[in-house]
Amino acid sequence: MRIRLHDLINHSLGNFREALRLRYSLLPYWYTLFALSERDASLLMAPLFYHFPTDERTFAIDDTFMVGDALLVHPVVHENAQSVDVYLPNGIWYLHADWTVYSGNQEINVPVDLRTIPFFYRGGYIVAKKARPRRSSVAMIPDPYTIVIALDNSDKPTATGHLYIDDYHSTDFSTARLYRMEYTSSTFKFIRLEGSNNPDTPLIERVVIMSPTMTMPSKVYVSTPDGKKRDIEFSFTGPEGSRSALLVLRKPLVKAEDGWELHVE
Repeated sequence: MRIRLHDLINHSLGNFREALRLRYSLLPYWYTLFALSERDASLLMAPLFYHFPTDERTFAIDDTFMVGDALLVHPVVHENAQSVDVYLPNGIWYLHADWTVYSGNQEINVPVDLRTIPFFYRGGYIVAKKARPRRSSVAMIPDPYTIVIALDNSDKPTATGHLYIDDYHSTDFSTARLYRMEYTSSTFKFIRLEGSNNPDTPLIERVVIMSPTMTMPSKVYVSTPDGKKRDIEFSFTGPEGSRSALLVLRKPLVKAEDGWELHVE
C-alpha cells in the first residue's frame, strides 16, 4: 500500500498540534511550579520515590516521573509501542485522556498510539490551565482559566493547589500574587498568600471536578463578600465502569483571586 507524503505530513501535523496545545494549556501550572521552586527549592520534576519515599516499588522506576505534586507522567519512548505499563503509587489517579479513575498501589496497562501522552491527575490536587489555543504564550496572558479539581477518595473529599500570577515579562514583583486553591466541604475558593488582587486578573471560565463517587448536585452557586449568590450552569456525568464522575461548571465569571466561594450542594 502506497502512503502519500501529503497524507503523512497532515497526520503528523495533527499530532504535533495536539501535543503543543496540551503543552501550552499547562503553562500556568509550570509557571506556578517555577515560582514555588524559587521560594522553597521544591523540584519541578522528580522521580516517584521523591514523592513516595516509603513505597519501595518506586525505587527502581526510571520511566515515570511527577511534575510538581499533581501530575504523574509516563513518556512513550519505544517505537511502535501499542501500550505501556504504568505503576501508580498510593492514592487515586485520573487518566487525562478519558478521566478513567484508578486506585494506587498497582501497575496498569495503558493503550497508546502516536497521539498519546499518558499522564494522570493525582487525587487531592488542583491544577490551573488555560484551554484556549493561541499562537504564543504572550497571547494567552489575558485568557481565562480552566481549573481542574481531582478529588481524593476520602469520606469528605478535598483538594488543594496553587496559582501564581504576575506580569509575565519583567522582574517587577509588585504585581505578583500567589494563591492557594482549596476545595473542602463541597466549597471551592482562592486564598491569597502573597500580593494583592489586580483588576487585570483573568476570569475563570470553567471548573472541572473529578471524583470516584460524586453524585449529581442539586445546585451550584457562587457567593461573594457582599452576600450575593448567583447560580452556575453545570453538566454532570456520573461514574460508569472505570470512568470517574465529572462535574463541569461553566462560566462562573469570577476572577482568579480571593473574595468569593463556589458551593456544590
